[in-house]
Amino acid sequence: MGFGNDYFIVRDVAKRCKVAPSTVRYYTKIGLISPCGKTESGYKLYDKQAIEKIEFIKKAKKLGFTLDEIKVVINTAESGKAPCKNVIRLLKMKKER
Repeated sequence: MGFGNDYFIVRDVAKRCKVAPSTVRYYTKIGLISPCGKTESGYKLYDKQAIEKIEFIKKAKKLGFTLDEIKVVINTAESGKAPCKNVIRLLKMKKER
């Protein structure tokens, strides 16, 4: 499974993460994950980091986070800052609802 050992096409990412291929494509479209390249045939390639992000997204959604909120957390972490303050703030807001 996968394109080599380190790269995966949409179908393989979906199987590993137990989501639909359309979910992988949607997360790509809205910027939650990014392909790291393409095959000669034009298939998007994803690395293990994309799989880890999808697993994180699934867990965060179970906790009640929206995709927009998850994107803020991911973007904060990718900018080199600890997302803890954002996560705590979002959790407090959810608790107050």
